[in-house]
Amino acid sequence: NGDVVTVADVDTGAPLFTVGAGQMWVRDVAYSPDGQWIATGGGDATVRIWRADDGRQQFTLAGHTGAVHGVDWSPDGSRLASVSDDSTARVAEVSDGGARERLTLSAQDTGNGLQSVAFSPDGGRMVTGDFGLAAALTWDVSATGGAEWGSVQGLPVAPGGRGSLSFTDDGDGISVATGGGTVTAFDIVTGERRWAVGPADGAALERFAVSPDETVVATSSDQIPVDLWDVATGEHLLALRPEAGNYVTDLDWSPDGELLAIVLADDVGGSIVVVDRSGAVRAELREEPEVYIQSVSFNPAGDRLATTRDPYRDDPSKRGV
Repeated sequence: NGDVVTVADVDTGAPLFTVGAGQMWVRDVAYSPDGQWIATGGGDATVRIWRADDGRQQFTLAGHTGAVHGVDWSPDGSRLASVSDDSTARVAEVSDGGARERLTLSAQDTGNGLQSVAFSPDGGRMVTGDFGLAAALTWDVSATGGAEWGSVQGLPVAPGGRGSLSFTDDGDGISVATGGGTVTAFDIVTGERRWAVGPADGAALERFAVSPDETVVATSSDQIPVDLWDVATGEHLLALRPEAGNYVTDLDWSPDGELLAIVLADDVGGSIVVVDRSGAVRAELREEPEVYIQSVSFNPAGDRLATTRDPYRDDPSKRGV
């Protein structure tokens, strides 16, 4: 929710540069698969595309009429999807020559805007979720597509849960934060449950991240610990308790699934701790006092992180990407 995104080195935690100047209230950030671009979605209803090597802005997409809450790149990096308060999903083609919106998908019957978006592994379909995640809509976004492909209605999601929708590894299912503190994968055609992990005590679940190979799920409430779960067995693997903060605001796996970035907050400010699957801390990034981190995204190489910054006090000099 800040106005700045910081790009940092994963190994050292050192900030490299910031992007986001001129865009209000950055809600989401995503690296393109080839590592060339960084996309941000803002509260000013714009999607902006920045050079990932030096942070310079290249393109702006201004088709939405409400705040943009989610952005995601197609696997080949040629298209960028975004979702908004205006209950639409938009797909743009992006190249060195420019960015142009090619497809607008309306989900007006959701009534409360769209929050999450994700491409399927083959890039031919896209899933969107509304704020209540009462339904997940799957769209045909292939070259001849542009219509709703299917839906999973009435998902038993956790009230207030903020975990993003994501496709399963085979592209035939989606994973969501469901009621009772669990993460569940559903078949997008039949709606049947494929697997579920999470605590048996029904603890609140605010965010989750599925590893790229779909073998481990990281989950968290608003506070530590961050729990790791085995997808195949449902077994609880680890409870991670980083000392850098008490509250968890985001989670993201590296592309190879070996590292997990945990965004933390305490009374002083924000930080990121990067751990491996054993729980060992590999790197730590600490923000300056009273600056908090809202979201995080690994680059394709897994050696850089993009984060959104949110100053506790309204200081424009501390906003960015």
